[in-house]
Amino acid sequence: MRVVVLGGGIAGLSAAHGFRRAGDDVIVVEAAPEPGGLAGGFRERGYTFVHFSHRLWTHDAEVVRLAEGWTGKPLLERRKISRILLDGRLYNYPLDLRDLLGLRRLRVGVDALAGYLGARLGRERAREAADFRGYLTARIGAPLFDVFFGPYTQKLTGLSPETLASEMARGAVPETGLLRQLASRLLGLGDEWERFLYPEGGFMTLPRGMARALKNAGGQILLSHRLAAVNRAGGRITSVEIASPVGPVTLNADLVVSTVPIPALLAALRPMAPPALVEGARRLRTRAMVVVYLGLRRERVSPDHWIYVPDPAVRFNRVSETINYDPGMAPVGCTGLCAEIACDEDDAVWREPDGDQIARVVRDLVSIGLLRATDPVELSSVRRFRGAYPLYTLDYSRDLAEVEDGLAAIGNLRLCGRQGAFWYGSTAQGIRQGLDLAGEIDVALPRAA
Repeated sequence: MRVVVLGGGIAGLSAAHGFRRAGDDVIVVEAAPEPGGLAGGFRERGYTFVHFSHRLWTHDAEVVRLAEGWTGKPLLERRKISRILLDGRLYNYPLDLRDLLGLRRLRVGVDALAGYLGARLGRERAREAADFRGYLTARIGAPLFDVFFGPYTQKLTGLSPETLASEMARGAVPETGLLRQLASRLLGLGDEWERFLYPEGGFMTLPRGMARALKNAGGQILLSHRLAAVNRAGGRITSVEIASPVGPVTLNADLVVSTVPIPALLAALRPMAPPALVEGARRLRTRAMVVVYLGLRRERVSPDHWIYVPDPAVRFNRVSETINYDPGMAPVGCTGLCAEIACDEDDAVWREPDGDQIARVVRDLVSIGLLRATDPVELSSVRRFRGAYPLYTLDYSRDLAEVEDGLAAIGNLRLCGRQGAFWYGSTAQGIRQGLDLAGEIDVALPRAA
């Protein structure tokens, strides 16, 4: 069976591996010159930057084994250090009892603790909540939600938490309570929130290793090849047309796995997708990201892997420091910062010139005390990413079901990954989803003519 995978990110490469080890002929089509998609990255002047703050949180032994095989090295194990900037002070994330009692505004801390204890006593109500705010206030109480989760969620999504589905909140806070979090930290006992795995050399070494291993196994990866058309007849895809650097290419396909954004897939269908299907996909909202990367001649800014910043006066919503993942990601005596700015595609923030983006981020980093005005910035770069986060609005499941039902009429098409399946999952889950897809396909699918 010939499988054409649209998109060479983590999910697409994982699906390709799953089909290739099942003996199928696999071709991955990727528009970018490098594999990895949102999990990619770049190196410049001795600095290594990953597009986003990726890491592997998993107990899936097969995923870990494969990841180490793809990268050719054991994964680095890190004990997570993540904090929240509130009222000019950094607090642990997840919060523990000391954090609430240590809030500068004591009354806020007391109210948050009282609200949290009340929520824990009635925690079963969280299961009934349909919206993001209702779910989390039933878990942690309204005061704590209003201090951090509400402002941060609004900043990240651009939407009121009341308009988001509760599915987007699940996993936002650990099942362990404040007292257990405190005891865990005091005793040095980790839990699933405290440790993660990371590929040495930067996260992009994982998709690059996956691409290399796939080619060594006989699969094909066509980089800098953009989807032009998906031809179908009689309820099946017959071929995929690709725009390549040397001209058009037509690929016959028995099965197509799409990890590209759903609107892009629908726009490529020939004959054209029904207007109702296109409209349903349009209602599935996503959030874009502008990321500012800074190389600093400074040994370290903080011990944190990432810091959440809910303050709307600060442009970025999260900042991560590269050398805390792997010291080799910056020259000796230097460090790198990645500031993530949530925005909407083509809005004023998205369109702002790179120089202004960089100046604003540096100014904000100085204002919140993470940088000194005298810190030398020796490298700066800006990249933009469309559709970085799927947004689970209250009606998203209905709209997604309409799209899925419409595309289900194409018998040899499968959706996969964050953008392809409009699915808000972790990197490790994306690997598992791609691998498992091959096992779900009936290998007796009729071959394309």
